[in-house]
Amino acid sequence: MKIFVSWSGELSQVVAILLRKWLRNVIQVVEPYVSSEDIEKGSRWFADIDNKLDQTGFGIVCLTRENMKKPWILFEAGAISRTIDRSRVTPLLIDLSPADLDGPLSQFQATNFEEADMLSLVKDLGSHLGDPRFDDALIEQSFSKWWPDFAKAVEQAVESVKQHKPRVESRPDREILEEVLQTTRNLVQMISTPLHTSEGSTASADLDPILQGIKDELEKRRKMLLVTVLEGACKASLEGDQFYLEFAPEDRHLRDTLAKADNVRVLREVLRELTGRDIGIRIDLADRDNRGLRKLAAEDPMVQKLLRTFRGEITDVRRIKEED
Repeated sequence: MKIFVSWSGELSQVVAILLRKWLRNVIQVVEPYVSSEDIEKGSRWFADIDNKLDQTGFGIVCLTRENMKKPWILFEAGAISRTIDRSRVTPLLIDLSPADLDGPLSQFQATNFEEADMLSLVKDLGSHLGDPRFDDALIEQSFSKWWPDFAKAVEQAVESVKQHKPRVESRPDREILEEVLQTTRNLVQMISTPLHTSEGSTASADLDPILQGIKDELEKRRKMLLVTVLEGACKASLEGDQFYLEFAPEDRHLRDTLAKADNVRVLREVLRELTGRDIGIRIDLADRDNRGLRKLAAEDPMVQKLLRTFRGEITDVRRIKEED
């Protein structure tokens, strides 16, 4: 079974490499994949990761205080969970506790870096193998042999990083309680909101059919990373023979990933299959000033009246320079 080990940052990478070796010792037939160790020089980095995601049977996200909110770790975690069942994805909490998790990663069943939880993790891996040779008794024996050295190495790595980097404060209790309250409210709203609209159409009917079609086709091709990138776009539209995507400035890494030649080629192939014609692709970063202008235009009473009268929508707003 192939295991995708995700990491971001110095401590996370060190632990990922240690974990890769340790898992091979405990369960000899598993194949852990760590990008910094397993991508051959000269190979295409994104394509290699995408290929490994297609083959993976389990995902482990090496999570630290440093990287828990970094875009790449969230990006990879989302891509892994789209490829395999969520129950087979676990954040490994290296210098965190479950209470520190918030946002998307809090939806997964986390594993604490402590003996009992790590034993439970490798037993879970063993059960997914479907190989009677690796029963709980054998795994416990192997775990007991290899755990002490692994735990010591990770502990030393954590201490080394702490000495060279400022301490990140834990989340305050009030913030955690407020998140629990907001999550509860969201769940209540989801339960109380009907699935169908008053006209009988499903909620998914509101989605842009072209964009949804692109995502569906990419999922069929098991291009889960590209699906995740598309979902990070703040705007997506098909304008004539051009497919336009816009990303927020803080999501520049998603724009850069999608703009790679191989990914643009795949996207154009999918668009050609869906529309029956060649479609150009334009990928931009959002203009903050333009967003402000769009908001002002949308709130203008005269614009609102025109939109209602002609059943129109705002597609673009531009500032006209006054001539001297």
